[in-house]
Amino acid sequence: KVNLTRTFLALSTSSYRKWEEFRDYLVIVLEALKEIYTPQYFSRTGLRYIDVITRSELGLNNVDWNLLLKPFILGIISDPVVGGNVKEYEGKYEIRLEDEKGIVRMITKLTSAESDDESCFIIDSDFFCSNKIEPDQAVNQLNFFNSRSSRLIQWVITPRLHEAMEPEEI
Repeated sequence: KVNLTRTFLALSTSSYRKWEEFRDYLVIVLEALKEIYTPQYFSRTGLRYIDVITRSELGLNNVDWNLLLKPFILGIISDPVVGGNVKEYEGKYEIRLEDEKGIVRMITKLTSAESDDESCFIIDSDFFCSNKIEPDQAVNQLNFFNSRSSRLIQWVITPRLHEAMEPEEI
């Protein structure tokens, strides 16, 4: 889905496979924006991922969240006494990236799957910078954000969840 105006460009998908495929579509749309509107710069550049961890889809139905996600991201859910009784949870963080320009706004939350009462965990990570970026540098900035998004997920998940997700070499 493309949303293109004089001051805004957004590309979104509900069937994301890998960054390289998504980036190819983005470049086409970005070129159209540059050709039609010739912007001098972008005032905000961002890349957002919303990862939904549904244990049943990974064959992890009865596996505790403590064995899939790191305790610092689980907050109260990681408590051995109370954690299993938490029905709703949300954490919100803003972390400055090492390039000193970028920020990731991360929202983590426990929610129910749409189809049933299964508990799912959402990691919503919005990587962005509000510095002026020339249009020809936008893809480089987004490549940087993509590399940091991979690091962020690796930082918050355990090896057990990583393996269950069946990662592929790119």
